Amino acid sequence: MIGKVIKYARSKANLTQEELGKLANINRTTLGNYETEFRQPTFEMIETLLNKCGVKIYFEMKNGEKFESKDILRKDI
Repeated sequence: MIGKVIKYARSKANLTQEELGKLANINRTTLGNYETEFRQPTFEMIETLLNKCGVKIYFEMKNGEKFESKDILRKDI
């Protein structure tokens, strides 16, 4: 499923696999493997790819608190 999300975000950003790969410092083949789900990217790579497409990842706790993915690593959450 994440491959479809990455591909959708890339297409909405009007980027080719080559262009997004360069922005994320990966080759086009690796990106293609992520999009077809032949390989699974790390969470950090997912975040990088989506951010390069202009997409931010937000999480919502059961209590309604929301935070960005970059805040996950903070110790006070």
